Amino acid sequence: MKSELELPSHNDAAHALNSEVVHLLKEVRAEASVAAWWSWFLISLSLFYLITTVALERRLSTRPVFFALTTISLACFLIGISRRGFAAARRATSPRRTHESAWPTLRRWVRAVYDGLLFRPHIRETPTDWTCRDRSERIAMTLLSLAPGPHASLDAQLFAGVMLAA
Repeated sequence: MKSELELPSHNDAAHALNSEVVHLLKEVRAEASVAAWWSWFLISLSLFYLITTVALERRLSTRPVFFALTTISLACFLIGISRRGFAAARRATSPRRTHESAWPTLRRWVRAVYDGLLFRPHIRETPTDWTCRDRSERIAMTLLSLAPGPHASLDAQLFAGVMLAA
């Protein structure tokens, strides 16, 4: 039967099979190595993208928050400590719509501080009969007191207090 099908001998078949299998096995290992490298590369790239997105998103959202908190503290300083009028303090901190004599946004900011939404737990409670100006003074003085030392200017101390209270 071996001669009818023209099959190679056992030794010839084993030699041909072993030499080809070793070559194919090396080829499969090389392709698996490349596939594993690409897999790790894409996983690392995805992780880098995730970390970058989270870090960038936090950084982009943190900057406006610190700007807003600094503006609020500066407005409280101007009204409470410097005793400027609402319109003058508004012109100094917000160049838009400065024709109003009252400043309802400042009242909302002061209320937010005492509702515990901003600068808590640093700002102590005030008596209920205190005016917006008195509460602004308490906020500004507390933020100034949080600054590490009196060596800097008042605005630098105020900014440092905001950073520590935020």
